[in-house]
Amino acid sequence: MSQGNHWGDPIADMIGDLFAKAVGLAIAALLLLAFILATEIVQVYRRRALRSTAGSTVLWIAAAVLVGVETASALLIAAQYTTIGTYLAAWSFLLFVLVVELVDWHERQFDPAESETGVHINDTLGSWS
Repeated sequence: MSQGNHWGDPIADMIGDLFAKAVGLAIAALLLLAFILATEIVQVYRRRALRSTAGSTVLWIAAAVLVGVETASALLIAAQYTTIGTYLAAWSFLLFVLVVELVDWHERQFDPAESETGVHINDTLGSWS
């Protein structure tokens, strides 16, 4: 019995290792993006959601709609409609983030306490440095 030629195994191992590292890097980048989005959403809700304005109402309605749509998408995924549920979850979260940022931008226009130069990226990322 001959062992055969195993010249492809080291190359396959190297490709597999590179692929695993690329997937790990992509997951790390997605987790970082999710953390930044979550931090921004929490900051907007802290600044805007507890006021008695139309923007705060929109923020709470957006949060309620997101919870409802995410629940519906989870039910769709559980009922074997995986593609539809996944698309619904992803697009609804994107729409939620856009609504939160638009409300923040709109409220900033009418808030005399915050000038255009009042909020910097260092306020968000300052603890990282």
